[in-house]
Amino acid sequence: MVSSAALQPRAVHALQCALRHKRLPGRQHVMLVRNYATEEPLSTQAKPVYANFSVYKGKAALSLRVRKPRWTEMGEGGFNLERPGALMLELAPVSPESANSTGSRSYIWDRKQTFMLSPMELGGLIEAVTDKKPMKELFHDPGKGRPGDGGKISKTLTLQLLGEKGDWFLGLDVKDATNRENSVKLGLPITGAELHTMKTLSEFLIPRLVGWDEVLAVPDVGSSSSRGPM
Repeated sequence: MVSSAALQPRAVHALQCALRHKRLPGRQHVMLVRNYATEEPLSTQAKPVYANFSVYKGKAALSLRVRKPRWTEMGEGGFNLERPGALMLELAPVSPESANSTGSRSYIWDRKQTFMLSPMELGGLIEAVTDKKPMKELFHDPGKGRPGDGGKISKTLTLQLLGEKGDWFLGLDVKDATNRENSVKLGLPITGAELHTMKTLSEFLIPRLVGWDEVLAVPDVGSSSSRGPM
């Protein structure tokens, strides 16, 4: 006779196997249940992995996603950082049909506006949250460096503290000098908890966006005679 204690792990394993291959109705993905203590991380699999952090409010939604650093292989072996990573901010307006809804809302993501935060600019966000003061206004010219495109579109990102309750307001002002109808202002309130989460994510990201995690992951096996003065 098998005890109930012995049956429990088998039942859990059977449920995990079933959920791994269960296709959800109306969706093009499968539910994946992972045992983090025993399974290999998703990054070891030859498949892309996506994960966003999103905030949904009455007039707009904010989604954060990571752009990985880019590496180039050196002729003598090894890799060199070609382009640091960044954090992409995407803001989308709420759809007019659900703007006044008290339930679930929908957002127009094909009209989203984006703003790419560099590691240094993420440091400015961390400073603002830590010191509880407005973040220095960030200005981007997406066409800078391309002949004929500089100055056509400008983007300004602001993060302001609202009163003394610890809430903030994130605003993005996009100006199109070639077509004023394409100019738009988007913004949404950010709670202290939401901004603290963004701060924690930024602190985690900065060394990885500049590639230092990869540098430290490779042991220094050079001989002592090949090293410079300490």
